Amino acid sequence: VLALGIQELHPNLLPKFLQDVQQVWKDVHGQELQATAEHCDTYLPLLLFQRTANKVEVVPLHFTFGKHQVCSKGCVAAHFDHNGLKMCVVNAHLEAGHGKVRARNEMFAQIASTFPTGSNSLMLLLGDLNYRVEGKRPFTEPTKATPA
Repeated sequence: VLALGIQELHPNLLPKFLQDVQQVWKDVHGQELQATAEHCDTYLPLLLFQRTANKVEVVPLHFTFGKHQVCSKGCVAAHFDHNGLKMCVVNAHLEAGHGKVRARNEMFAQIASTFPTGSNSLMLLLGDLNYRVEGKRPFTEPTKATPA
């Protein structure tokens, strides 16, 4: 199983990306890799590849706080059985920025309650989780306009 959780990719660019991934896999491993799940109705695509196809259920989750939906954040999950193991692969984009730990934790709680795990199961959480390691020194967070 190969799972790719991608952030901020326009849905129109996904077919070319998908083709490139399959070609690289074939070049490196000498065999075909089947795309068994694609979800890209947002800028948060999740791609799942398997050597042998299993039934895959894909479920999006848009984060909400009270009555408000967070438009640019969310997640998508793929559920499937792999050799008797119930798997859930989640691609998430959590709230960014220092001081937003509570919001990230609330988003993670929504993921955990929406996609519960049990015995003989495994959840893989991928994506832009935006957690920061807090140190004692003052820190100015870089932006896309002023990278570190």
